[in-house]
Amino acid sequence: MYKIYLRDEDGKNKKPFSVPFFSTKHYRRALEVMEQINNDKVTINDIEILSAFIVEVFRNQFTEDELQAGVSKLELTEIAGTMFSMILYDMTEEQVKEAKNKALQVGKEEKEKTANLG
Repeated sequence: MYKIYLRDEDGKNKKPFSVPFFSTKHYRRALEVMEQINNDKVTINDIEILSAFIVEVFRNQFTEDELQAGVSKLELTEIAGTMFSMILYDMTEEQVKEAKNKALQVGKEEKEKTANLG
């Protein structure tokens, strides 16, 4: 199960939404979406594609407008990234978080090494 939270119009209260599992249909759609989005730079079209994908996977529990109004731009990309990892690579939400933290740590260490060379 994967759960996300959307803020209300005031940006204060968060409402939970969940999807019990990811189906083969979600796998197929994830592959299609990955082919459609621009990996170099996020565009308006990418936001629309990602929003539609998230709403579809969550079985229309909310609209694209409610999603975009209820999460920050960072949260939208984190939700999409987590979903892609879980759907395409059979990762658990915890594994996705661990991988992200490890990548951040490696990046920090590389930055420190570069700073020490100068």
